[in-house]
Amino acid sequence: MLALMLSLQMHFVVIHQMHLGSIVQGMPELNYANSAASKWLKFGLDNYSHNFRTFKHGAFHGTIAGIFFALPILGTSALFERKSVKYILVNGLYWVICLALMGGVICQLG
Repeated sequence: MLALMLSLQMHFVVIHQMHLGSIVQGMPELNYANSAASKWLKFGLDNYSHNFRTFKHGAFHGTIAGIFFALPILGTSALFERKSVKYILVNGLYWVICLALMGGVICQLG
């Protein structure tokens, strides 16, 4: 269940095209198909929605998320528990690899 929660958040990390809609979100003219905002959003999604949708790109962002999100959290917890540096590196590397694979699969299939 926790891995599912993590994968739902990874979707936002590895797929960037979801943010196109937030630029015009809340604009009343978006409800009309011939408005400039609707045309701009349709153009953006039609032309750019499949850019950077590769396993390699997702794995890159998953690796970055593992290094800058998971590793500091694990490291902080382990330091409070007085665990060794080896323990931190082994568990940190495990989560970096997991997030890299998860990001790659999500980006490729997303």
